[in-house]
Amino acid sequence: MLTVSKLNNANYYLRQCQTSTQAFDRTQPGEPTGIWLGSAPPSLGLPEMVKAKHLRLLLDGKDIYGEKLVKDHPNRVAGWDLVFAAPKSVSLFWAIAPEDVQNQIEALHTQAMTKAITWLESQTFSRRGADGSDRQPIKLAIAAFGHSTNQDGQPHLHHHCLVPNIGLGYGFTGAIDSTTLYRYQKAAGALYRAEYAAKLESELGLAIRRTEQSFEIEPFSRAKGIHRSLMDTLSSRRVAIEQQQPKDPSGAAHIAKVTRSTNKDLRSRQEVCEQTRLLASRYGVTQKHIERLIQSGRESGWLRSRWNEWKCLREARTDVVRFQSHFSKRDLVCSLAQAAQGKGINAARILELAETVLASRYVRSLGEHRGEQRFTTHRMYKQEQSLMRSIEKIQSRSPILVRSRIIADSIQHYGLSEEQGQCLKHLCQSPSGLKVLTGLSGSGKTQVVASLSDALIRAGYRVVTVSNFPQSLSDRIQQTRSLLSSLLKEKPQHFTVGQLLWRLEQGQISLSRSSVVVIDDAHRLSLPQMSSLMAAVERSKAKLVLSGDRQVSQFSSAFQAITRSHPSIELKELHRQVQERDRAFIREIADGKTMKALKNLLERNQLTLHSSRREAIHTIVEQWAQNAPQDFRNHQIIVDSRLLAHEVNQTAQATLKRHGLLQGTPLSVGSILLHVGDRIQFQQHHRLDGICKGDTATVLKLSKLMRTAIVQLDNGARRVISLQPTQNVKLGYAVQSTQLGTRVPAQAYVLTEGVCREHTLAQISQFSARMHLHSWQTGSPILREFARSMQVERDYQLAVEIEQTRTQ
Repeated sequence: MLTVSKLNNANYYLRQCQTSTQAFDRTQPGEPTGIWLGSAPPSLGLPEMVKAKHLRLLLDGKDIYGEKLVKDHPNRVAGWDLVFAAPKSVSLFWAIAPEDVQNQIEALHTQAMTKAITWLESQTFSRRGADGSDRQPIKLAIAAFGHSTNQDGQPHLHHHCLVPNIGLGYGFTGAIDSTTLYRYQKAAGALYRAEYAAKLESELGLAIRRTEQSFEIEPFSRAKGIHRSLMDTLSSRRVAIEQQQPKDPSGAAHIAKVTRSTNKDLRSRQEVCEQTRLLASRYGVTQKHIERLIQSGRESGWLRSRWNEWKCLREARTDVVRFQSHFSKRDLVCSLAQAAQGKGINAARILELAETVLASRYVRSLGEHRGEQRFTTHRMYKQEQSLMRSIEKIQSRSPILVRSRIIADSIQHYGLSEEQGQCLKHLCQSPSGLKVLTGLSGSGKTQVVASLSDALIRAGYRVVTVSNFPQSLSDRIQQTRSLLSSLLKEKPQHFTVGQLLWRLEQGQISLSRSSVVVIDDAHRLSLPQMSSLMAAVERSKAKLVLSGDRQVSQFSSAFQAITRSHPSIELKELHRQVQERDRAFIREIADGKTMKALKNLLERNQLTLHSSRREAIHTIVEQWAQNAPQDFRNHQIIVDSRLLAHEVNQTAQATLKRHGLLQGTPLSVGSILLHVGDRIQFQQHHRLDGICKGDTATVLKLSKLMRTAIVQLDNGARRVISLQPTQNVKLGYAVQSTQLGTRVPAQAYVLTEGVCREHTLAQISQFSARMHLHSWQTGSPILREFARSMQVERDYQLAVEIEQTRTQ
């Protein structure tokens, strides 16, 4: 893991170092003296070891003789703190291992960190010229301090790499453009982890298991490791907080804040390791177990290495174009490094593979865009060209025409608001074969789509609706259809996008001039899906209606491209939230007024900012557990990533078990243990049972012999389900906003890192009565850092659009 934060002074890091001028002594309190990394130290006359005087001078913008190297500025940042942290399993393994193995693990950590630092330095620059448009490469001086524990004294191998805000160029010195450090943070962190994992495999012969974002040593894997309980004990402060017996979530948060150490006690590494070994022995983990895991080092054969590289390349090529159709070298390196963990591929080979991919005949260069060279694949580029051609042809067709009497009847039967009624009239009467409806989540787009489908059927059109949840859309239309339309034989056909494309390909369904394809949640369609649907509609001379949220498009840039090239009508009023202040909060976030919105939420006690991820998870689960067991359906935790959902689900299950709300002997289903009383979410459709993907239920009874469960769905129906295909279900206490389906809980407990505006919007709009927002930030001030991260907007231009802009 790599984190980047601003640095004011280096006093804390200097105090942690041993004062002796001799070599580092593991038996004495303190950490090793820092070392200089980067290309600039020789030019600055810096010795190999960091001296306090030299570091303070550099942070002040001076050389070691006190001469100014950069101009003073009232808002000048002294430097940045880059923290390279080893996975917890590695820190635990290090603490229990013999001393010679510890030295080796520390050396490998330094080597991996140095590789990432070297690559990161090659990407940094300083801005020159009056307007700062001239970017010149620079050399950096980086002070690296190795630490072995966290603030609570638990084993935690990490390096603080202090980067003074001074860059040496060719004939000049200047300030560092810090955007590079933040922009390349994810890629440099992934490169560091890939190098470290490869070194641990090749040098020590350890078995590495890749996780979603990092890696772990096999026996200590959180998913399937045999030492999970020891890992949990040494990786959280939950036990210490629970011993204080907090009465409510705010009390737990207060205890966490009060009991957190502000100044880490100086302890010797020997003492830390001895205490960890003593604790580990209580869980049956000793040095003998550690020694058995260490092999002499293993080298993969040529064939296995090539096979791993091929798998890594295949995964990376898919990942870089998953959410947008173009990518930079930085994106590619990051994807390759993440895929390489656990495959024995080191940093040098990753960078070679990146160059090979960019030079291949399958990749097309788009030129420079926003300060970076952008690329796309020829296949993706052709799909975009096909999409843009289809848009032009469809929108030039004869329009959809529906009589005013039918429109008025649909508005009345579906109870549409004045704004929704105007949108329906536009969709039914505007002069174009392509209609686009946009609006924030909760503005009533699906209701308008349902009324439109009903009106089109009555007007004599053949309607095909596409939705991620076709059954829910079908039910909404059937429940509110007018008497006349319900008597007609012709009914709209409802499909998912995959079902429709497959049936069109197999010839099981055909489109014609009288067909209208209506796509709800069009922003969820990937570029290949949108391109294929557009081509099918174009060939059949049919008409098309798209409905989606252009501000929440974390799936692809296809829908945004259509809204940019074709006029659309927008729903601005929100109807899902009961209170006007909640609707105002969502609109403020959408408009970019993040700080104002968060301050208002803070005044209403609906926002809690934490200083750590673990603290945020623990607090939100405790808050949810106070009310949810009485009404699971209307109380839902919403998160922004699969990894976070997994952590919160495990914590929520443990909390309910501690409160005695989960009963009976658990049943193992894949990587989870199910109890009677657990909440589950379905990952697949079960049409015969009336279960849709994303539905949630409560487990009422488990049968180990038959591997079945009796569950109660949120609509009250009871079903017997098979647990044999283990991928069918997962814990459903916490879900991503994209997995909620059509369910709208009354109370939402939102846990977000605030990585960008679109993800946050998708989460905060999924409630009707009340929402409490939780997050964590490492920067200071914490509210400003959270607001800044929420204001980030992703680039969703198509590769075709970027190339057209560059050539104009």
